[in-house]
Amino acid sequence: MSGNSDFVIENGVLLEYKGPGGEVIIPEGVTEIPILLFEHCNHLTRVVLPESLQRINIRAFFDCINLKEVVISKNVSYIGEAAFDNCERLERIIVDEENETFRVQNGLLMAGTSVEACPGGLRGVCRIPEGTTRISSFAFSGCHRLTEIRVPDTVTGIGKNAFRQCVRLKRLTFPPKLKKIPGRLCLGCEHLQEIVLPESVKEIENAAFQHCGLLRVSLLGKAVKMDGYVFGEGNFSLFAPNFPLADLKPIYRLNAIRAFLDEEAAFSDERRAEYLKYIKTNRKKLLPTALEWPELLRLMLREEMLKPEEVERLVGETTAANRTELTAELLDYQNRIFPMEKRLEAQEKQLKRQARQFERELRQLERGELPEPKLPKLWRTGKDEKGNLILLGYKGEESEIEVPAVIGKDKVTAIGDYAFSPNGKPLSEAQRAVRRGIRSIRVPEGVETIGESAFEDCAALEQVELPASVRKIGGSSYLPDDYKPKPKKTDHPFSGCPALSAVLVAEDNRWYCVEGGLLFRKSRTGKKMLGYVGDGQGVCVVPKRTKTIPNYFFQNCTSLKAVTIPESVTKIGMKAYSGCTSLTSVIIPEGVTKIGPSAFSGCTSLAGVDIPEGVTEIDTGAFSGCTSLTSVTIPASVTQIGPCAFLWCKNLTVHAPAGSYAQQYAQRNNIRFEEA
Repeated sequence: MSGNSDFVIENGVLLEYKGPGGEVIIPEGVTEIPILLFEHCNHLTRVVLPESLQRINIRAFFDCINLKEVVISKNVSYIGEAAFDNCERLERIIVDEENETFRVQNGLLMAGTSVEACPGGLRGVCRIPEGTTRISSFAFSGCHRLTEIRVPDTVTGIGKNAFRQCVRLKRLTFPPKLKKIPGRLCLGCEHLQEIVLPESVKEIENAAFQHCGLLRVSLLGKAVKMDGYVFGEGNFSLFAPNFPLADLKPIYRLNAIRAFLDEEAAFSDERRAEYLKYIKTNRKKLLPTALEWPELLRLMLREEMLKPEEVERLVGETTAANRTELTAELLDYQNRIFPMEKRLEAQEKQLKRQARQFERELRQLERGELPEPKLPKLWRTGKDEKGNLILLGYKGEESEIEVPAVIGKDKVTAIGDYAFSPNGKPLSEAQRAVRRGIRSIRVPEGVETIGESAFEDCAALEQVELPASVRKIGGSSYLPDDYKPKPKKTDHPFSGCPALSAVLVAEDNRWYCVEGGLLFRKSRTGKKMLGYVGDGQGVCVVPKRTKTIPNYFFQNCTSLKAVTIPESVTKIGMKAYSGCTSLTSVIIPEGVTKIGPSAFSGCTSLAGVDIPEGVTEIDTGAFSGCTSLTSVTIPASVTQIGPCAFLWCKNLTVHAPAGSYAQQYAQRNNIRFEEA
């Protein structure tokens, strides 16, 4: 141990800083600064590192908002990512001239040809040095005062979160040799209005530009793999003159059309023909948009895409909205393309069709038959090898769905994969929107199987009714982490249905049941817990003899308010309750020994947690983002608390025995402590 009372040092590792802040000179003999050691040390203003120091670990000085200067000594050979993240007043990093690993250039901390960190206090324009080949993860994260970052053409790689929370950044141009845009690259750049992605870019990872104030995106490549919603959602213009519109994610096709309308001359004849064909084919769903974008309506008129009845409807709408200029253009089109004699002829044909249909229905009624409902138009159908009818996908527009037991003369015996899911293919964006808005589904008697991911990501789904005949329901997928959205399978049929509050299973169903808000699969050997499906009250009772709450099991169940965990549980898995924003109460039983990574992260309504004696480990990010958490009781048995376990819990008080590991943890991380 060090003799300096401000520091706790063991085997060269600085375990704790207990001083008053201001200028801190770390004593000789310290070789390593651990993860998050100075996290939230708002009283630090200047730090001088000793010559003995070799390693500065991940987020070592994270969120030291008053830190202005850091002096890095000559023997430091490793600095972990985000070591100085969110140090918003850090104006200067000084590196000893004899240091062979790091140097400072243009105010940036460099290692070889890589940018490792930018001081958060730098203002205005930042010029990355010529010859730089890589920008490391979190390099500019939290640089709130930068308005522009000039990236040289020599850069070929950029790490994740590199420009995260650069809130004043307005424009970003990427170098011509860059092949991959990493996930969450610019998360939270609220003023980032324009980005240019060169032809070299072949992949954009999930959420790369989410929550940015984008007005224009230039996507110059011909084939780009996109994971998830890479640009978030918004009314920005997506200029993609070389990218096939059919290959673009449906959510971004309207953005691409917006750019096409503004810059049609920049598109090749082949690409222009593709856009015109798409607009004509999808004109019905685009017509409401056309009134908001007069240029789209004018293009439809110029290319003679509209039918007589569509023009008449639009004339009525523009007249009612007092859009006199558009009304005049529509009437001119109508008189030019559909003169009065042609309109009268079309009306006469329509009346004859209606009369023939009326006569057919009248003859059916005279024979005592009811006219067949037009169900086939609501469903995409197929048949299995036995000739049984399968509903492959819902095509209607209703939010409350009654699945038919019979279509025509065929009995419905199965519902196919992704039948209600917005993730199904092929779907227009309008169809995806309908599926995301489905609120209830009633499955009739006679249906025996429901396919994989049939209900997946039906975000508004509140209630499902299942008959006694259903004997097999396929599982769904989930995202294993925030950065690599590679779907993994889960047995839970309702993954991604956060609003679900009731699944009603017929009492005489031999294969499934709902108890305590959980869906179970029944078998000869017992019942298997599949997932939370709600009980109407937001309460869940995990059954006795359960040993583990599996990874991701309750993730994003926003209707879940309280959960009872039995004494038999020994482990709570990774992200088991992550994103359960309504969860206010959870009692962790004495048998639990480990709380997994991010187990309760993002549970924004959780106010207090009592961790029982016997728990030895609270893993990374276990309660991060629990913004309402004010009290946590931690027993003496806990000997390990992972990084960011209570990140963003700003009003937290730790209650623990005096001298316990939890007390040391609280003091190291500037968390209020009270002896339990």
